[in-house]
Amino acid sequence: GYRSTNYRTVMAYSPGSVLPIYSNPDMLDPDGEALGTPALEDASRHIGEWYPNFVDYRGGVSWYHQITTTFASNNGSSGNMFDIKPKADVSLTGVAINSSIVAGSPVTVDVWWREGTWVGNDASSSGWTLLETLTGTSAGTDLATILDFDVYVGQDKVFEVDKTYGIFVDQGASCRYTNGAETYEDSFLRLESGCGKGSGGFGGGTFNDRIWNGTLYYDGAWGEHYLGTVMTGGGFAFNGNMFDIQAHEDIVISSFDVNVSTPVGLVAAVDVWYRVGTYVGHEDDPGDWTYLGTDTKAVSAGTGTYTTIAVSSPELSAGSTYGFYIRASQDILEYTTGSGSFGNSDMTIVTGNGTGGVNPFSSVVTPRTWNGRLRYRSSGDLPHMTLDDMVAGGTGEMRISNCTAGGKVHAAYSMNGGGPTSSAWGTVYMTPPWKAFPPSPFTADANGEVVLALSPPASMAGKTVWLQCLDWGSLTLSNGVATTIL
Repeated sequence: GYRSTNYRTVMAYSPGSVLPIYSNPDMLDPDGEALGTPALEDASRHIGEWYPNFVDYRGGVSWYHQITTTFASNNGSSGNMFDIKPKADVSLTGVAINSSIVAGSPVTVDVWWREGTWVGNDASSSGWTLLETLTGTSAGTDLATILDFDVYVGQDKVFEVDKTYGIFVDQGASCRYTNGAETYEDSFLRLESGCGKGSGGFGGGTFNDRIWNGTLYYDGAWGEHYLGTVMTGGGFAFNGNMFDIQAHEDIVISSFDVNVSTPVGLVAAVDVWYRVGTYVGHEDDPGDWTYLGTDTKAVSAGTGTYTTIAVSSPELSAGSTYGFYIRASQDILEYTTGSGSFGNSDMTIVTGNGTGGVNPFSSVVTPRTWNGRLRYRSSGDLPHMTLDDMVAGGTGEMRISNCTAGGKVHAAYSMNGGGPTSSAWGTVYMTPPWKAFPPSPFTADANGEVVLALSPPASMAGKTVWLQCLDWGSLTLSNGVATTIL
């Protein structure tokens, strides 16, 4: 939109997908160019250039992910209750229902949720929250009537990983369902069928072993996993913690979740550093550490609940150890006395110590176990780029794997350095400006792979090139690659 003589962020969306199109000279697009300028003509030009890409993107992955039960009904009443168990943080973008209302007629549906199972909570609205009232047009019996959640209402609710939530879809006497009990799941979400409900909402009768007929459309954290320690600080807090990560696979940390002692809603600034190798023996020397970034607006979720620090890490290589230091501007980061290790097949977190004082890298106390959780992607989830040795005047291959099957992939290169450069998609390991490989974007095959034949000219001999790609289907950057042309 236009404000104060500048064109600001433009948002374009269709049901189930939100797409940022920026006109902001402080941000870079996948080709390394500024996203517009204050000038109207440049902003219009930029959006015009991106139009084909975001149309393809929107049409290709509209609704993000979905999980469907069945539309073969043999019974019906007013609604269904069932449980969902997220395997990653998800938010609902839309729902499809089976409605007995005549096709073409209006429908109104209330979608409720509660933390914890619906079982034993089916006769009262106590503990339930209305997610959104949806309206639309019926497709008819045993067909999918698709309704979308508002981006600022229903989609704002995040259903957190490893929790159970009850869902009540109240269709007001027009619900079709199927007798029985079934479980449906995919990589992000598990749906366990529950009961049918009679007329009157929560006051209606309960009919056990009824399968909701429908689809949940949702936005999931693409390929993201979690590994946590403990959240039992018990009031013990300091400015920060140091701990080690032993990587068993190549991983990238998307964000750090911490346990803070401040009231819900209070904002604090939190810094993150890291180093290659253990933190042990380097607790008081800032020269041994690399600053990753600061979340200046970390909003407290309350003690004992994960507060997200929006700072990411570079790629951590399998078989290596890395030290991390998380430090708040106040002594608000809770920890637990003692040490320990917490691991899975991707990595192990080894705690650690607490640090405090006015200055960072001072006042070390040990042993202390960091209270928190890592949100991360492993090598099996990330787009991965490999490159043949490149010879000037010859031809070699660039291979990109783990992309969205059939999706768009941007590939770019820079002659100016390996960054790091912050972007809307994470850390870019190229120094701007960078250029797209024509005719980028490319389309990944059914296996999620792209293979490009590259032919550097003779004039490139001896020069270093930095390369990286962006998988547009998952909005995920690949590893960065540097090569010197032979």
